[in-house]
Amino acid sequence: MASNTDITNVTSPLAPKPTRNGEIVDAISAAPVTGLHGGHDHGGGLYKPGQGYWVRVLTASAMALLTLAAAAWALSQADLIRVPTPTSDVFLSEPVQGLSQGQTVTLQQVIGDRQTDFGTAVIESAPSPSSAKPKVTIGSFVAIGDHSLSGANRLIGPGTPPAYTATLTRIEPIKLFDIVWLKVTFAALVMVVGLGMTFWYVGRKTASVDFLVATDSEMKKVNWSSRRSVIDSTVVVVGACFLISGFLYVIDILLQTVFRLVGVLQH
Repeated sequence: MASNTDITNVTSPLAPKPTRNGEIVDAISAAPVTGLHGGHDHGGGLYKPGQGYWVRVLTASAMALLTLAAAAWALSQADLIRVPTPTSDVFLSEPVQGLSQGQTVTLQQVIGDRQTDFGTAVIESAPSPSSAKPKVTIGSFVAIGDHSLSGANRLIGPGTPPAYTATLTRIEPIKLFDIVWLKVTFAALVMVVGLGMTFWYVGRKTASVDFLVATDSEMKKVNWSSRRSVIDSTVVVVGACFLISGFLYVIDILLQTVFRLVGVLQH
């Protein structure tokens, strides 16, 4: 009987709630009661759901706009990153006999009678002898001095004398990956971080949520003007602007007339 009385007293709305280690527990099962400890009522992972609704929504919207702006900035900055180009496609002016995979070739720049070695490279893939527009893929380019592959216009085969020579029509570097994937990755990271911070500060962080809820409460205490009052005030302000503008215009005309009469201003 005493046990029944204890449970009745504990479960009574007027009785103090039983606790364990500072956390409110159920009187019968002794299990923690969600949402009663310290006012942390998490609905869907939110702290104080339903409170300070409009202030929290507007704050989240502003943070989301900032996140979108940051993602757009990240997209533009990704273009500044130079993607590695370990291999390049070299287009030849005509078919060449003797090209084979694994050969080490020399790339030169020929201007008139001057020949300048730009570096060496290894043939990654060679075209078939019957190809009308031969294309050679080269890699492992080793520059000589400060020269770059883009300035070369002749390919010299191995051996002395060289097994073949070929004139290059153009060189197209092959990027290690498409820059689009890097841009999308940057933008996605910014979006994830920004939206995560928005959820944390607007929905989970106790201090910031309490501040937003308190702000919403204070906004409800503001005595907003009625529609009629706003219209009347607007009419008064606009009318005063026109009256002052007209007065200044008349004064300006009078001063111009006086100054012309005394010869200060010329017609």
